[in-house]
Amino acid sequence: METGKPQPTWAELLGSKHWEGLLDPLDLSLQQLILQCGDLF
Repeated sequence: METGKPQPTWAELLGSKHWEGLLDPLDLSLQQLILQCGDLF
């Protein structure tokens, strides 16, 4: 599924740019990372 937006880098997903452009709407890559981290606990 092509959205026309480039995929965020790992650094961006971890907050290097304060999640600019990733929160509203929630970026799918960031959502997957959040869910994976939640599975660790």
